[in-house]
Amino acid sequence: MVFKAVSWSLASAVLVLGCSSGKNFSSGGPKAETGAKGDPAAVTTDEKDTGSGSSDKDPTPGSEDALGDKVPPTKPGEIEGEIRSEDQEPGQAAMDFRYGPQTALVDFLIVFDNSISMNPHLPRVAQGFESLAAAQWPANTRLGVMTTMPGDPDDLKEIHPEVKGYDGIEKEPGFLNLISAQALKDFAMVADASLVSKAYPQPFCSKSWFAPTEKNSKNASCLRASFQSAFHGVGAEAGLTAAKQLATKRASLFRSRAHVHVVFISDTQDPGKPSESLVAIRPTYAQLKETFQKNSTISGLKLHGVVPGASCKAGEGYHRIEQSYQTAIKESGGAWLDFCDSSGQARTDFAPVAQQIVDALYPEPVFVLASPAKSLVSVTMGKTPIPLNQVRLSADGTRVVLPALKPAAEVGISVVYVER
Repeated sequence: MVFKAVSWSLASAVLVLGCSSGKNFSSGGPKAETGAKGDPAAVTTDEKDTGSGSSDKDPTPGSEDALGDKVPPTKPGEIEGEIRSEDQEPGQAAMDFRYGPQTALVDFLIVFDNSISMNPHLPRVAQGFESLAAAQWPANTRLGVMTTMPGDPDDLKEIHPEVKGYDGIEKEPGFLNLISAQALKDFAMVADASLVSKAYPQPFCSKSWFAPTEKNSKNASCLRASFQSAFHGVGAEAGLTAAKQLATKRASLFRSRAHVHVVFISDTQDPGKPSESLVAIRPTYAQLKETFQKNSTISGLKLHGVVPGASCKAGEGYHRIEQSYQTAIKESGGAWLDFCDSSGQARTDFAPVAQQIVDALYPEPVFVLASPAKSLVSVTMGKTPIPLNQVRLSADGTRVVLPALKPAAEVGISVVYVER
């Protein structure tokens, strides 16, 4: 019997990451890292179907394995293989699979809070995300960065009336545009020269979308450079609104058929203060997704965030009034990570939470067996044995899961098992 090999898509992966109360990843998913003070990075996710067609749906959770983790049922996207023809020991069967990096297009929009209160934290945020640039982003990923500053609904070339302005603010890099070298050049033409030199010591990259490993003209990370800002007391941090306005303003923002992931980074919630006019225009997840789909033919949209929980003591306090980012993130099926550590203070190490955001984009490889297994004899990658304590077998014996498998190139996986 021969099975057709099928690759996972990012949007159809089952990710058992915890519930909306802020728990860490379950034992079967990406592990919670430890911050500088030993605090686990809180992760909140939701498995809700996003309802936009099969390319954007998470499979319904299936049976539990021996560890109590959910294993997805048979669905298109699970990895099937071939039964090995040579003889095995009596009662045993063997299967061979091919597995490689993700090939789906991923557009990763980062929306960061550019208010003055974020100035001390963004270098650590940037360092955390930059640390992943070398190898751990999904293949075919590109990144774009903007700020949370909203525009005037009646004229998106202007700042929202609730924003505290200064000369040249409408040209500030990241205001309803993606940060790039051209954006900084335009800003320099209207802003005070001392502000530009002080706020933007690193040049931005020439492209508004860039690969995680791309460098600027000074051989520094494009991603790290993109977190620069004037950091004025702008008085409004409306990331959901800003993202929607950018997609309204700029045609074909995303690649056709791309899986779009948006990460909000802020020490407060949208819109940053109890403003009726800003709350009135703040989009829901459904409204944001509708706008994105009108802009581009995307395959799916999920929201994520490094944003404060209600008990976070840092930030501007608006997060204790409502949890607007968490609501939208939950509706999208994404993950949010607490801006604060377990003591309620702003984190001093963002690398762990950045890692968990990227881990949330990867599915767990699930290999479908031709017949139910009673137990596993061996699992190998090429000629290298994989310890069986790193392998999960579903309760019904039909699926093998390798949670930590993220090869840089396509590999062969062989499974030998005792049949039931």
